[in-house]
Amino acid sequence: MVSLLLAGALPLLLACPAAAQNLLLRLVNDPLLAENPDLALPPGGMGADGEVAQICPAPNPAAKMDLADAVRHALCSSPKTRAAWISINAQQAQLGVARSAYLPTLNLVGQYSEDLQSSRVEGMDDSTARTRVRQGQLNLSWKLYDFGAREANVAAARFQLQAAIASRDDAIQTVYLNTAIDYFTAASAQASLKAARENEQAASDSHAVALAKFTVGAVSLSDKLQSETAFTQATYDRQRAEAERKAALGLLASDVGLSPSADIQLGDAFNAKPDPLFMQSIDELIKQASEHHPKLLAARARASAALAKRDYIAAQGRPILSVSGRYTLDNQPYALFRDFSLPARNDDRFIGITLTIPLFEGFSRTYQTKGAAADAENAKTVVDDLERDIASSVWKSYQLLQADVLSLDTARSLQDTARQSFEATQERYQAGVGSILELLNAQKALANAQLLQIQANSNWNISRLRLAAALGRLDQSATSP
Repeated sequence: MVSLLLAGALPLLLACPAAAQNLLLRLVNDPLLAENPDLALPPGGMGADGEVAQICPAPNPAAKMDLADAVRHALCSSPKTRAAWISINAQQAQLGVARSAYLPTLNLVGQYSEDLQSSRVEGMDDSTARTRVRQGQLNLSWKLYDFGAREANVAAARFQLQAAIASRDDAIQTVYLNTAIDYFTAASAQASLKAARENEQAASDSHAVALAKFTVGAVSLSDKLQSETAFTQATYDRQRAEAERKAALGLLASDVGLSPSADIQLGDAFNAKPDPLFMQSIDELIKQASEHHPKLLAARARASAALAKRDYIAAQGRPILSVSGRYTLDNQPYALFRDFSLPARNDDRFIGITLTIPLFEGFSRTYQTKGAAADAENAKTVVDDLERDIASSVWKSYQLLQADVLSLDTARSLQDTARQSFEATQERYQAGVGSILELLNAQKALANAQLLQIQANSNWNISRLRLAAALGRLDQSATSP
């Protein structure tokens, strides 16, 4: 295989020394071509040069971070994604092990021995004999045919690799979704803090008006105390909003690989518009999820691997045809009689074909095959269960998204109406027409409407990402406006 590759690539190698170096390096590290170069560099820094740092730059807390930045940093720093990449590397190695069964094995055995014999006989001269023997042996073994065992083992390894790749995609989507939820939670907390500050300022203004009127005797003490109570409540709400913002930002900072104490600056999180993708027929969306969801693809690949393993176990009980060879060279002396030998050089060449037919294994093969068949059937039930779960998840996410889309306009309209009502009531109170209770109710209604608008935006953004995750299509496009 390697010789054919080198012969076919020879013109390219001569024309491009850099390509020649890369190809030779790959053949040295992966002679059976079991590794995919596109899967060689996981996020998080498994490589040794600056390429990783370029793909995964350290997050800068001082710069504004949008959702795409947060997801990229989270994917780079998450142990879950690194573990998924390592699993792919391990499965690629297993595929190489399975492919190696098609090649012969060649062993070189060397031996050196020294034998020193001495004898002393009374009345005779002492005698000493030293014998040095060097032996070298070259052993060749090559399995020629095994009725499909190696083929089934390679297929099982290939399916396991496909499962690892799909599991990697699922891990990426899981980290993606969790980070996105934390991002919108932090963005909502930040927007809620802004609204709480505005509400506190409005309460302060109302209290100042009521206090001024009370000073000149235009309103009763009740107006002053009610406005003061509303102002104190608004201050408390602002303090709580500050604490919730810090907690949410700390969780997001941890997601992207920073210390929870890092003060992250968020970009505009609520600038997305409804995506026509999610307005498709629900039946079409469920069909797409059943075809493309990485969790389901991983389960199907594992089920196929289990079937291939069953075939491999069954094939191991079939005949095996192999060829073996041996060449031995040594200098073992040739003994003429007990005390006399002559120097010699011995060559031994052997080649043979062996047919091994398993006749009886105590029925162990029968039960191993049954166990593998049960594992394959169990893997199929996992696929069936996942298909139902994913369809249910798509249905639920779709319905929630439809409701959140309608809530966006409702919340926006409610906020506009509440703001107009508050401004009109504030003018009436300042003019001495309205009551303090009317003003405080309008102020509270505006604060609630602002929070409702923020929550509606957050819910819609999270719902569309949950639906994308349920479809198995959570990628960079899902973070785009």
